[in-house]
Amino acid sequence: MSNNKVDTVKICITAKGPATGDLFEERFGRAPFFILYDTETGATDAIQNGLVIESGGVGPKAIQVLQMHGIAAIVTGMLGMHAKDALDASGIAAFRGEPGTSVADMIQAFSEKKLPLLCR
Repeated sequence: MSNNKVDTVKICITAKGPATGDLFEERFGRAPFFILYDTETGATDAIQNGLVIESGGVGPKAIQVLQMHGIAAIVTGMLGMHAKDALDASGIAAFRGEPGTSVADMIQAFSEKKLPLLCR
């Protein structure tokens, strides 16, 4: 694993459910929930991803949603080509999460700079 080099205040972890005890979700644009985590305060908030029912182009739309929330980095598993392009344009960094782990575990791994960079 490589060190993350993002000093950030807000990150987003893709999740299967709305709580930090829920499992991390590998799919970015089709993740049922986005868990927002403030690295300064430790506060979390869950956003239900209404884009999961869209037919296509959800990655760039999801990035727009996260930009509105001031997200500086995401922890996810898979990014489509259009999502990667949108991330590059947005300045949001993406880190690869570990399948089968909880959102809380991903927050800890991010805080300990143990997640590999997907794209920046």
